[in-house]
Amino acid sequence: MWGSGRRGVTDWRVAALGLVATLGASAAQAEELPKPHSIWEQQTFSGDWHGVRSALSKQGLDLTLQYIGEGFSVLSGGTHDRSSYEGRLEFSVDADFRKFMGWRGASAHVTVFNIHNGGWNVADNVGSLADPSNIDALPTTRLFDVWFQQNFFDDRLSVRIGQLGIDLTNFTSPSGGGLINGTFGWPSIFAANMIHGGPAYPLAAPGVYVLVKPAEDFTIAAAVLSGDPAGPNCNDNPQVCNQHGTTFSFAGGALAMGELQYAINQGKQAIGLPGVYK
Repeated sequence: MWGSGRRGVTDWRVAALGLVATLGASAAQAEELPKPHSIWEQQTFSGDWHGVRSALSKQGLDLTLQYIGEGFSVLSGGTHDRSSYEGRLEFSVDADFRKFMGWRGASAHVTVFNIHNGGWNVADNVGSLADPSNIDALPTTRLFDVWFQQNFFDDRLSVRIGQLGIDLTNFTSPSGGGLINGTFGWPSIFAANMIHGGPAYPLAAPGVYVLVKPAEDFTIAAAVLSGDPAGPNCNDNPQVCNQHGTTFSFAGGALAMGELQYAINQGKQAIGLPGVYK
């Protein structure tokens, strides 16, 4: 009887050790599994698509889908006492040819917009030269910018060619990027005086853009583009003449632009606030 009891104690201890080992292994596996993230914590809203997005990125292809929605109401004054909604769905593809085929310094980019509103633009409600919205445009699906870029000398020189929106690179304010007013984008005086508004959102134009960085804090940017993004013989709204961004206009002569940029306090150890003089 004593011997049977002894074996019972031993069996109980073995079972207990086995249970502890099992629980320990389960705990270790739980620690190895990635913790679920909410949409507010993950890097992208739609996640990693079960690994597809990161796999494509490793091969040099990055896909981006963004949406902007804005609502405006005129409470007093203006030309129309009403509310309006505007939205823009943006799909972009970025290709890194070094990851894809070992081509150093080469990249490409494509952006397509789907622009929509409730039947009228917010600019129609206020009648101002400077648009209250920087996404305000004729409702349509359009190709915006599509280009190929080659970098040289450790990225100190880059040459970009294709259909370009020059407002994405020149005459922009980094600190104004989060503001919705059109005043902080392409200058209204440019849009009012250039042929059909110039090569700026929502119309891009064929051209060449060159960027030179002789020093870390100093940049020279130059561009030559088609002068009329709407195309030849356009006597209507330029966004109607080039409704889907596929006119690829070479009308209107050549538009040349140059910009000098001097950046201050850009490093992590900088004492003052960052800024860029242009």
